[in-house]
Amino acid sequence: MIRLKEIREEKGIKQKELAKGVGVTCAYLCAVERNRKQLSLKRAVEIANFLNVSLNELVGRQDGQAETHKNY
Repeated sequence: MIRLKEIREEKGIKQKELAKGVGVTCAYLCAVERNRKQLSLKRAVEIANFLNVSLNELVGRQDGQAETHKNY
C-alpha cells in the first residue's frame, strides 16, 4: 500500500503544493492517496523525488524486503 499521504503529512507538505510540484491535480493525488488510482512508475519517481524519499519508502517496502511473485 502506498504511503503517500502519510509521508506527505509527516513532511508538512500540502496536497496542493505536491500537486503543483509534480504537475498533477489535487483530485488525482486524492485518488492515489485513497487507493482509487495507481501511480505510473514515472509519476511515482517524480513524487518520491519531490518528497525526498526512496520508491521503496513511498510504497511501504522495508529495506531488504522482496516482493514475492507467483508463477501461474
